[in-house]
Amino acid sequence: MSNPKPIVDSNVSVAWVKAVKQTLDTPNSPLCVSITNLQDGIEEDIGIRENLDELLKSNNIISARETSETIFPFHWWSKKFPPASELTEWYKNIYLPRHRVRVRMSGGNIPRETYFERLVAYNGFKTNKNGKLKPTKIDQIKRIVDTFKHYNSIGKQPSPSKFIATCYNPSTDNTNNSPYFMFPCLQQIGFSFAKSQLTVTGYYTIQYMMKRGYGNYLGLCYLGQFISNETGVPLSRVNCFVGNPRVDAFNQQQLRKILSFA
Repeated sequence: MSNPKPIVDSNVSVAWVKAVKQTLDTPNSPLCVSITNLQDGIEEDIGIRENLDELLKSNNIISARETSETIFPFHWWSKKFPPASELTEWYKNIYLPRHRVRVRMSGGNIPRETYFERLVAYNGFKTNKNGKLKPTKIDQIKRIVDTFKHYNSIGKQPSPSKFIATCYNPSTDNTNNSPYFMFPCLQQIGFSFAKSQLTVTGYYTIQYMMKRGYGNYLGLCYLGQFISNETGVPLSRVNCFVGNPRVDAFNQQQLRKILSFA
């Protein structure tokens, strides 16, 4: 068995197919995918995406676009490119209530939670005047953007750890209610502004390459475009590290056409 190598490509679709192939060739091995040249826009192969969506639909699985929008609601934001504050208020007050209705009606086919909710309304704590912890919703994206703007305005580079957003919440996620983690597979997202270029890096303990992989890559790219728009720093690269990738839901015969693309 050969050691897996990092996958580097400027096309999201091709990078995903290469990642599926490598996961099949080297099962139980870590995966590193790097999508480059994003300053010129997000490049896709429509044939690959349409073929995947057909397979997903045939198994009553949500599309790549729907998966991507659990990370960032690109198709609403891209209509008018509203600022972060307006986007967040719309998401919390309008989108999420509608999303929860759809979840109840879907019979479990739609993910109950979204990563973007954790990014803009994380269940955390703050210290009150008496020094006691008080539950609060934390807008991690706002903090990252505000922190970047503050230090950039005074010509300083803060610690890179100031630009990390977490999706995993041990107080709600790590329980004994079930032996399985239904959410979140995406543990955290890091943003780097080194050399006046934005790099987004997502860390997954596990990734289901067919059900979620393509949408995950696309969602991270969309999130990067949003952060780029908010900070003025060009998006250059999106990295995705996966500890345990799995090719799921489909057999080799069903995958044959997709695997022929790369």
